[in-house]
Amino acid sequence: MPDFPILFINNQPVLKLFMFNIPKKQNKKELIELLKPTGADGFVIKDFDKRGKFTRAHVYCRTLAVSLKFQTASILGLIETGFFSTKQKSYMPCKAKIRPDREFTSTFEEVLTGLQARRLEIVGNSHLRGKFLAAIDVDCIKLKRCINLSFQAMADALRRKQRLKVLFMHGCIAFDFLKHLDTVIDAIFSENSTLFAMAWTFSKPQNYPDLAQDFVVLFNLSSSIKFLDISNASFFKPRLHDLLGSIPNVVDLTMINISINQKCNLADLKSLRRLTITWASDIENVLVSLPLESLQTLRLTGYWECPLSELDFLLPIINAGVEVILMNFTMPKMDNLEDATRHVNGCPVSCPLGSLLQGVQVLLAPSFPEDSVYALDELAMLQRIKVYFFLFVWCRGRNRRQCSTENAVAGSQYVQVLWIVRHRR
Repeated sequence: MPDFPILFINNQPVLKLFMFNIPKKQNKKELIELLKPTGADGFVIKDFDKRGKFTRAHVYCRTLAVSLKFQTASILGLIETGFFSTKQKSYMPCKAKIRPDREFTSTFEEVLTGLQARRLEIVGNSHLRGKFLAAIDVDCIKLKRCINLSFQAMADALRRKQRLKVLFMHGCIAFDFLKHLDTVIDAIFSENSTLFAMAWTFSKPQNYPDLAQDFVVLFNLSSSIKFLDISNASFFKPRLHDLLGSIPNVVDLTMINISINQKCNLADLKSLRRLTITWASDIENVLVSLPLESLQTLRLTGYWECPLSELDFLLPIINAGVEVILMNFTMPKMDNLEDATRHVNGCPVSCPLGSLLQGVQVLLAPSFPEDSVYALDELAMLQRIKVYFFLFVWCRGRNRRQCSTENAVAGSQYVQVLWIVRHRR
């Protein structure tokens, strides 16, 4: 849809405009001269921003006619500002843009009130707070790059009865994160909340040094919590035991990059079937207290320098019939495929777990894409075998995907392995 002048937004006259795309540092008089060709009169220029090589300013119009002239001139490209240097001795013409100010987007939450839909996705709205969550009738909401959310407003909305089941936030930042994070968590666990799943990911802003860099929280809730994903959450450390104790009906539990201490006891989770631990320290502390009578799958992923001899603590879990998936465990560098196969099948490290790998099948994968772990996992699900062994070879350098099979192992810096023990039939 082509641009067109906007005179009213939610019954409000658009008299405040935002002027940008001026590749020079100009003062007020120069900007007025720049706007003369539009033929408009009756405006005031304020709020200068001369950061970098560009100038930005707000234009306050006295009448809608002036606003219409400015917007029309901007759409038609009549406000020439000179030339902008793209490369050395390379220039391109530049024309100023004048559009309604962003403050009008602050009424966006009012527009969403009463909305009925199955799925809503909002991208790049800097004025969204979260109050609209209590007034909409939507199953799933995805927010992307909304950088000014309010956890307090979201918590108040989640405490009210509504239809929202899934809330996903990617690249979003809450300005009151540290102050109201616990408030949001309490609202999610409240009786009135109908939220079934919540995910939040963002990169740490420079002015919030205490925030986790890749913070991800996924709560999957119904009348009883079924899924819980805790990742990189430092605030969970003192209350992790209390949190796990309050969800006896959890079926799927994931813990990523969390320091597990002696207080983390999973023995009371009688319904736990799938447990995933990634890049966590002191995993032995939690594995000795697993509910083996209900656990079906244990998935451990991480880049640990962990020889086979140090994995003996998995033997009781394997003997109990639990499917164990080990991903991205590193092993010593091999000179060729023959030595690598002999290292695994011959098991130079004397340990009971290594004996389980006798007669193993080896698949060399020197040029798998970044999601090779998931690709091999999918492949393994199709195999009706007791033990399957995948040998990864990761060749460093730009041309690692073009490495030949013969040179892949010899040129690799390290070898990653994945094996699945007692795979379900």
